[in-house]
Amino acid sequence: MAEPKTLEQLQAEKEQAETQLARELRELECLENRKSISRKVSDKSVPTALQSGPHD
Repeated sequence: MAEPKTLEQLQAEKEQAETQLARELRELECLENRKSISRKVSDKSVPTALQSGPHD
């Protein structure tokens, strides 16, 4: 059976997890910004009549 972790080991793991979380949140924010910009660009490049789809 594995020995219990020391307080220092647990603190180091916590720090690593927090650093990874911050990295992932920054990446998510970048991807959401890219998605938003892409939508704005594609909305400008498609004529208004075609944006809403076919009309019956």
